[in-house]
Amino acid sequence: MAAQHPSSTTMCNWVEDNGFETPECAENAHFKTCAYECHDERTCFEELNGIEECGVEANRTSSTTRHSKCVCDDGYFLEQGVCVSRDECDTLPGAWNDWQEWGACTEPCGGIAHRNRICRGPNPCEGEHQDMKECHISDENSACGKISKNYIIKNDN
Repeated sequence: MAAQHPSSTTMCNWVEDNGFETPECAENAHFKTCAYECHDERTCFEELNGIEECGVEANRTSSTTRHSKCVCDDGYFLEQGVCVSRDECDTLPGAWNDWQEWGACTEPCGGIAHRNRICRGPNPCEGEHQDMKECHISDENSACGKISKNYIIKNDN
């Protein structure tokens, strides 16, 4: 790729070259004409959890998409669309949705049943997203109950 003449318009100087006014940004943010997608979008979650810049691809800035947009000032991090200081980052665990209904048992006469829940965030939730329990057949008149009276275990809902 040939080098561009210093006065050529590039994706990083198009705002000024075209006479556009630099947009106003919210508090603790500034406009950047050539912001890297992950490098310039550090979130509270990434900062508080020690996640390296751009996740595992720390050198991704050379190949990632760039945009003209408002980015957080140094020392501020993105938290639900607002630039806040590290001390203002939400450190509470995320909130869980209600448990879903129990799924079917894995075996015709018992086995394991599962249910799931979803973490609504914004931070990671504490605890497990999946729960399981043993399935027990307690109906002596069912096909499973007739197999062996010794196998019958009362359901402990």
